Amino acid sequence: MHRGRTYPGIVRAHEPSPAGRLAAATAGATPHRIAVTRARLDGLGRHCRRRARDCSNRPPRTCAGETMQPRERPEDRMVLPHAYQVAQYDPRDYGPDGYVGPLDSDTDEGPREAAYLTAIAAFAGELGVTHLAVRAPRFVGSNPDEEPLAPGDVLARLFGTDLTGYVDGALLDIADAQALIQAGFRGGTHGCELEADRMLVHVDWDMYMYIGTSTPCPGAVAATRAAGIFATELDLVLSEWLDDSGPKIDRPIDAQFWSEVDAVVATQGAVLLEEHAAWTRWHRLTPGSPRPNLRPRCAVAVWPDLDPDVDAVLARPVDDIVHDQLVWLTADGALRSRMVGEDDAASLRSDLVGARAAWWRPSHAGQQEPLIEAVMPDADGTVRARWDREAQG
Repeated sequence: MHRGRTYPGIVRAHEPSPAGRLAAATAGATPHRIAVTRARLDGLGRHCRRRARDCSNRPPRTCAGETMQPRERPEDRMVLPHAYQVAQYDPRDYGPDGYVGPLDSDTDEGPREAAYLTAIAAFAGELGVTHLAVRAPRFVGSNPDEEPLAPGDVLARLFGTDLTGYVDGALLDIADAQALIQAGFRGGTHGCELEADRMLVHVDWDMYMYIGTSTPCPGAVAATRAAGIFATELDLVLSEWLDDSGPKIDRPIDAQFWSEVDAVVATQGAVLLEEHAAWTRWHRLTPGSPRPNLRPRCAVAVWPDLDPDVDAVLARPVDDIVHDQLVWLTADGALRSRMVGEDDAASLRSDLVGARAAWWRPSHAGQQEPLIEAVMPDADGTVRARWDREAQG
C-alpha cells in the first residue's frame, strides 16, 4: 500500500539527472512529453520517488519497461491543465546529458532559496489562492510517538511536537506553506504535496519544484524570473504525472469494516492492523480489545497475527533481506517494528531478546496480501485520501 508519490526535496547530489533533462527538453519553444520512472524509497515501496525523462516520441513506460495504461482521474482532484517547472538552473546550462552549469543541487539558504518561496506566493497570488492543503504527508525522522519533535522545529510549530496535525487535508496559509517547503529544502525529514482547487505544488529531487495551475500565470513566471530563478511551462497535467500508480483503496473504515475485522479476530484469535499515515503505526487486535484511535484519512491493512516461533522468523536467510520490515511483540506486550537491511541482520537477535512473537511484513507484489484494506473517510463518509491498493485481487 503506498501513495505513489515523489519524495520531495532531500536529495543532495546533483548528477546529470533525468530531472535536468526535463528542463533541457522544455527550455525551447517546442513542448516535450514527459515519462515518469519510479524508484522505491524502501522495501515496502510506500513512498516512491520519480525522475522525469525526455520521452518525446515514446509512450510512457514503467521501470520494468512495460507501457503504462491510462487510469481514471481521482474524482476529488481538479484537473489543472497548466504546469510549470520552477528551478534555480539556467536553461542555457543544459547539454545532452543534463545540467552542466555551476550550481549544485543543494539550497543556498539565501537568495535562490528565497526565490522559490517568492514563486509560491506569486503563483498563489495570481490564482487567488490563500490556503493550501497538505496531501500525502510523509515523515521519515524518528518516530514522533516515541521522540516528540523539538518545539523550535518547523513541523512542531505547524503541527505540534507530536505531529498530531500533520495529516492529509491539513490547511496552511501561504506563509506556513512556504515555511514547510523551505524546511524540506534544508534537509527536512518530511514530504508532502500542497493542493488547492486552482493550484498544486510538488517538490522533486535536486531543487526542482513543479506547480500545477488552473489558468496560465504569466505574472508569476515574470515574478519568479525577477527573483532570480526560472519558471518554465510544461506540456503535461501535473496531477496525472504524479498520480501514475495502481488502483486506489475506495473502501471506507465504517461499521461494516469493523464487523469484518471482529469476525476475523474471532476466528483467528488475533490480527495485526497496520495504520498508514505520515508514519506507520502497528496495532494488535484480540477479542475484546478496544478499537485503536486512528488518524484522519489514514489507510489500514489487516494482517494475520505474528508468528510465536521467533527463532524461525529470525532464521530467514540474510540474502533474502533487502530492506524489509520486521514487526515483533516485546516481552511486555508492546509492538515494535524496524526496517532491516542486509547489514542489520546480525543485530536482530539482540533486539528481539525476550520477544514473544515476530513477523516479516511482505514487501513485494505476489507475496502475502492483507486480509482487508480500507481508508478513514471524512466526516461526511467520503474517502478523499488517495492510497494505492496492495492486494492484487
